[in-house]
Amino acid sequence: IRSLIEDMAKEGKDIIFLYSNKTKSEIAFPQEFENLQKQYKFPLYHILTQEPNWQGESGRIDEEKLKKLVPDIKDREIFLCGPVPMMDAIVEILKKLGIKKQYIHYEKFSL
Repeated sequence: IRSLIEDMAKEGKDIIFLYSNKTKSEIAFPQEFENLQKQYKFPLYHILTQEPNWQGESGRIDEEKLKKLVPDIKDREIFLCGPVPMMDAIVEILKKLGIKKQYIHYEKFSL
């Protein structure tokens, strides 16, 4: 995802990055993503599911968060990466929102 974001940003693509983790300490490559966000000026939302006192977005990525953070989601290509249960849940939400299959790109991994 990191290299994909950098390549798309260099091409001038309109990026919104939703980055979900359990806790702040589990965010992989936080400084790299922050640097890319500052350099290419795209929204970066950290969404944490198990971080007490987190001031940003919290909980799982759901329909409400997608509509709020990506209001034009139906006009976008969507790239997802994450654990299988999360991916399955988000793909179902995207289908419910009317996103066509050809606009949903994902890579599943398991730990």
